[in-house]
Amino acid sequence: ILVLVYGIFHYTTRAYELACALQRAGYAVTVIGAHREALPSQPAHQVQAGCEVWHVPLLTRLNLLDLLRLLLQLLRADIGQQTRPMPPGRAPLRTFINIILYNLWVLRLGGRCQPDAVLCYDVVPLSGAWATSRRYGIPYVYDAAEGLLKAVSGFRDRVMAWNERQFAPRASAVITVGQRAGTDLQRIGCDPMVIIGNWKRLLDYDPNNYDLATERRRLNIPDSHLLVSYIGFLFPHRQIEPLLAAVESLPDVTLLIAGRGDLVDQVIAAAQRSDNIHWLGWVEPDQLPRYAAL
Repeated sequence: ILVLVYGIFHYTTRAYELACALQRAGYAVTVIGAHREALPSQPAHQVQAGCEVWHVPLLTRLNLLDLLRLLLQLLRADIGQQTRPMPPGRAPLRTFINIILYNLWVLRLGGRCQPDAVLCYDVVPLSGAWATSRRYGIPYVYDAAEGLLKAVSGFRDRVMAWNERQFAPRASAVITVGQRAGTDLQRIGCDPMVIIGNWKRLLDYDPNNYDLATERRRLNIPDSHLLVSYIGFLFPHRQIEPLLAAVESLPDVTLLIAGRGDLVDQVIAAAQRSDNIHWLGWVEPDQLPRYAAL
């Protein structure tokens, strides 16, 4: 199974868990990801959770020489040894070029694993999934992870919305997170449409797997405190700032918070001000059950 993820594989939780589930079910899984976040460099080719993972290089700055170098790598099908971190900030033109580059990489590398099917995570790789499917005569499944792209603003969003309406209905099947999102997808012709929520394996989340008293002591959490945790994207629409303000005003509540996003600096500052806010940085997927059990 070829899994397409426009992002860092093990930082894209739903795609990571879908790929792991396929691998546990006995499939050989190859992932084509992209190093598009401002995170440390890492090997471009590695094995993670039993899956072969390629992170293709993208343009990190709007520079003609860099673009020519990437195109030469693309022609040679040579992803290099290490992917470079993306600088912070939003650059619409660079983003648009990188979306095109990623899908070209999918076409260039897609046949290496001789796939029997393609799983496309989210909207960006859809055209690459369709082209790979046509090229090799194999089915592709579209995971509309956030539901149908409806909040369209700007040229990039309009292109992505067109991309989704063109290629999602052509998929052999579409999966999404819930019924409301599924109904929207059915309206544009996605059939069959299957709900696969962001479900977890109950065995992994059994509190009996952990010595919770020891974990609380390790994190310096008083036994009498109510413990609240948030692990995920740190963006304003997730109501992170009201959460921090509420916990700072409640001395008998402890907050464990982790993730990445625009509000990282505000979270770190709040943790420095308040003893009852613990900043965990980025939590790897295999550590999530530990914090959930707490």
